[in-house]
Amino acid sequence: MQVTEQPTVSQAHIAGIQDLLSTCDDVIEGETVHYFAPGVYVRVLKIPAGNFAVGKAHRTQHVTMLIKGEATITDATGVQHNVHAPFICVSDPGKKFVYCHTDCEFVNVHPTETQDLEAIEAAVIIPEAEYRASIGLNQGELECHSEQ
Repeated sequence: MQVTEQPTVSQAHIAGIQDLLSTCDDVIEGETVHYFAPGVYVRVLKIPAGNFAVGKAHRTQHVTMLIKGEATITDATGVQHNVHAPFICVSDPGKKFVYCHTDCEFVNVHPTETQDLEAIEAAVIIPEAEYRASIGLNQGELECHSEQ
């Protein structure tokens, strides 16, 4: 795994990337598969090669795995990781941004006693408006920088 030494991307940058990606005509939805075991919810997201993805803002640390493929992951702290499967880490709260160099399968693991996806999301995910307010942005507001 190659890791940059300093954070290069802020949560505001990731939100801006998300806003830009949402304007694309050819946005794809990755395939999601859900698994449940006593006390555990596992979410698998399959993303085709050549695609970017911005994750939802997580409230807490959670286990993240790349079980197939190669990707560049910008984690919630702004550090970029060039990784290939198998890869496992503990992800910090916030959003992640990924670019899939090959077809990828990502896995997130969360503790829960329910199998109700809406209840799990309410417990695990920060609503978008609340997340943006927490990082000083309004819904759809971009943070742009240019060198002059």
